[in-house]
Amino acid sequence: MLLNLLTAIVALAVWVIFTFVRPVGIGAVHLFLAIGMVFLVRWWALADGARDPKSPAAKVPSGSTARPK
Repeated sequence: MLLNLLTAIVALAVWVIFTFVRPVGIGAVHLFLAIGMVFLVRWWALADGARDPKSPAAKVPSGSTARPK
């Protein structure tokens, strides 16, 4: 879970650097924004289930598609 957060922070930092500090003229730099946001949302979703043991997300085993009743 910490790896998701670190990946998001690094990707967003690289995006900020290549967008505002040292701009590059290619649009592909926005892939860092997309990657950073995906990992940030992934970290948020996984951390939310871990923080609240009563949450339905916490009861579903990892890798399972079954929904709790």
